[in-house]
Amino acid sequence: QDLVDATLKPYCMDETERVITTGAEIVLPARVITPLGLIIHELATNASKYGSLSVPEGRVTVAWQDVQWGEGEAIQLIWTETGGPSPDPTDDKPDERPEGFGSIMILSSIRQLRGDIDRKWLETGLEAVLTFPKDTIDQDIL
Repeated sequence: QDLVDATLKPYCMDETERVITTGAEIVLPARVITPLGLIIHELATNASKYGSLSVPEGRVTVAWQDVQWGEGEAIQLIWTETGGPSPDPTDDKPDERPEGFGSIMILSSIRQLRGDIDRKWLETGLEAVLTFPKDTIDQDIL
């Protein structure tokens, strides 16, 4: 909660609830904070430039939960944008765009967490689901 709140605080300066967060408390070691914080920051930056946080009526919901993943337990963070601009109808494959620095940084951070991200550009906005194994929390990250 603290990591998400601190990272998204600049986007919550007005009185409206532009960012909604929900999830049980999870204690993360310092070595997980940087890659996870970078991912959240990049999603927020893109939302403020192109997505739901680029318009006054847009909203972001960030939820996290424990889930089963493969043969073990994982943490799943779900980033959901609503109320933003509709995706460009001529751009039907945003995942096939050339990767910019932000996308490369997200992928590098996910590798550090030994996780995965699934991004979907829906009519309502971006939905990104980040999943990483809980044992990442207990082991050194390379």
